Order: sequence, then structure tokens, then C-alpha cells
Amino acid sequence: MFIYSIILRRRALAEQIITQDIISTFYLSLCFLTISVVLAYGSIFLIPYAIFIGFPLILLQYNFEKKHYKRFEEFVHNKEQISMIKIQQYDKLWDKYLDRLQKKSKNRNKK
Repeated sequence: MFIYSIILRRRALAEQIITQDIISTFYLSLCFLTISVVLAYGSIFLIPYAIFIGFPLILLQYNFEKKHYKRFEEFVHNKEQISMIKIQQYDKLWDKYLDRLQKKSKNRNKK
């Protein structure tokens, strides 16, 4: 399970364009890694810690990134009118999206 989690993580990090599947694969690899470490140590304290603290944190972060990725896709498709993201455009689109988020947060802070 440990080796499989490493393979999943390396495959996810090797991609040049982030997709919903890559985000899912990355967090699935974190779950497998956590399970394998917990089983390897076999500590009575570590098992409940992973169940009640580790996995909920992984799930919360996964949901957070999934939500932001959906917003990024909506921005690209609706605001920029681009149907398919190319590798060359990817960094520029993320920069535009992040600039837009920063402007929104500055406007909220001024009010």
C-alpha cells in the first residue's frame, strides 16, 4: 500500500495540467500513505488519531481544493470563453484567476 501511494503521488505530481482526477489521485495517495504508516506502527494512539484527525483534515483539504478548481474552471469557461485549456495557457489563466480573487478580497476589505 505504501509503494502504491508513492506511485500515485508521483504520477499526480508529474502532470503539467491539474485536473479534478489529479487532485483526487493526490489525496487518495495521502490516504493510502496515512493508512500504511498507521498499520506499520500499529500504535494504539496513532489509529484513533489518524481516524479522527488525519482523515478529516485530508477530506477538508480535498474539498477545499476541489471547490477552488471548479471555480477556476468556471472562470476559464465563462469569463475567458475558453473551452479547452492548453498547457501554454495554463499558468497565465491561473495568474488571471488569482489576480481576480485578490481584487475581490481587497474590495471586501475596503468596505
